[in-house]
Amino acid sequence: MKKILFFLASLLSFNNASAQEVTYEELETYVIAFNSMMPFSVGPTMELTSASLTPTEMVIEASITDIGGTMSRTTPEEFKDNAIDMLGGNDELKGLCQILADLNIGLRYVFNSEVTGNSIVVELTPTDLTAICNVETTPYHALEVYVKQQKSMLPVQLHEQVEMTDAYLTSSAMELVIVADDAIVESCDVNVAHDYMINALPQDIVTLQMARICANAGYGITYVYRARVSGAERRVILTVEELTTAIKMSDYK
Repeated sequence: MKKILFFLASLLSFNNASAQEVTYEELETYVIAFNSMMPFSVGPTMELTSASLTPTEMVIEASITDIGGTMSRTTPEEFKDNAIDMLGGNDELKGLCQILADLNIGLRYVFNSEVTGNSIVVELTPTDLTAICNVETTPYHALEVYVKQQKSMLPVQLHEQVEMTDAYLTSSAMELVIVADDAIVESCDVNVAHDYMINALPQDIVTLQMARICANAGYGITYVYRARVSGAERRVILTVEELTTAIKMSDYK
């Protein structure tokens, strides 16, 4: 978990300085350190596997859990749009985009399917990165971007006989639909699941980031556990207030 925090802290330090103060050599040092910490998970569907830098481009490779052949149904243009939304919806990542653009360095993502071995490449020029930096970001926009990214990579298998199949926004929460065998859903104690999630949240950097995005926009998180055959549901509801309290308890500020 500290791996992600180290790189985010690096990006934050870039934001706190003028982009003109960051040299190629300094950026190279950060990218080498970032790469040495690979791999690490950035959500249920993706794991970053490598990062490298040349005078003309930064390359980030990622492995995609491609359950259900999601990648084969997603065009390179859609992947590029998702990448632009992700970068534009995060102030820290926009700081990195600004540094790359000022150094006239492009950004290339290589997404590799764990299932088929196929790859999709997204290339962003310095001009693209400059445009991303000019995007106005609001908390709700960041949440919309996050949900769009999650939805684009579904379904994903979480455990044996358990898959996340959908993600969407209601008027007050981000809802994540998890389909499981009927016996698993029927045995789910909502109160026990709720307490476990709230207690675990401050120590899970990926879930913590999701909670921050939701809470910043005034949204809670609802996990909808749905029985595969009967359609019966168990709903575990984490309110905005509960998310905010759990975030404050985290060591990862």
